[in-house]
Amino acid sequence: WIGSRGQREYPPQKRVQIFPEAGIAIMRDRWESDGNMLVFRGGCAGAAHVHNDVLSLDVTVFGLPMLVDPGITSYAPDRLTQWYRSAQAHNMILIDGKAPEREGLPFRERVTPLEHGDWYSEQTIPGSDSYAADPPVVPSATQGVIDIVSGICRGPWRQLEGDFVWKRVVAFVRCSYWLIADTIMGSGQHEITTCWQFAPGRVDIDLDSFSVHATDARGPRLEIRPLLGELKPDIELFGGLTSPLRGWVSVGGRDLPALSCRYRVITELPVTLLWLLFPYPGMPPSRPEAIVLREHPSAFVVAVGWDNGTQDY
Repeated sequence: WIGSRGQREYPPQKRVQIFPEAGIAIMRDRWESDGNMLVFRGGCAGAAHVHNDVLSLDVTVFGLPMLVDPGITSYAPDRLTQWYRSAQAHNMILIDGKAPEREGLPFRERVTPLEHGDWYSEQTIPGSDSYAADPPVVPSATQGVIDIVSGICRGPWRQLEGDFVWKRVVAFVRCSYWLIADTIMGSGQHEITTCWQFAPGRVDIDLDSFSVHATDARGPRLEIRPLLGELKPDIELFGGLTSPLRGWVSVGGRDLPALSCRYRVITELPVTLLWLLFPYPGMPPSRPEAIVLREHPSAFVVAVGWDNGTQDY
């Protein structure tokens, strides 16, 4: 079906596929070219070609890239090459401005696939306590299934004292939108920066809700809504800078300016930061309401309400 561009056979049934040895998970709402899709990088560093993209993700909205890996134009030793390989150019987090530097790990650690406890998939149905450890066969969205993939990064974070562990959980809700939970384990007070790299296009910040909205001229939109509780982030939006060099992506072998957004919070560890990613085909008539209900220090209930009366928990 893929090889014939849909002219033969039928599209696959799975909407979530995991390649554990490669460390890649793909979540999509449908197989048509105008679908929504998230690609998650959760595996080992690799023998070579080590970019600082651990637990990074890309998002395509109605067939158009919105959150992107920056790509790379050339491996010539210049400043843009360094930018494209850096954590700051990917959709991931920094601790006190530092990224995990896995290229310095021993070879065996760089090439060993993560264990089940480090990389896994769960299939949960609201109201059920059943879990499936293997990659799920995804039921239809009408059954209200939440599909979950997760990865973990233990660093090392060079030039930082102490041990830190970052776990990212990505939940695909009703094959409609995503909830991301970033848990940073450690101790003491630290600055946590969440980086979002957009494709070239328009990006706006709503300072009332701290949401970021990426808009393509053809209509599709992506909203990133933080659910940070009492934490008040500093938000920075920049693109195409040369000093310092940041806010660039490589498209078709050309270096193009593209907006990057960074959220910074100063908080005691451990901490969990929650993010909702809503794709829209155009300007939404209304935006869903979202609230975090905290019932236990290590657990959250996220309630999302829609204008048609639907509620997700």
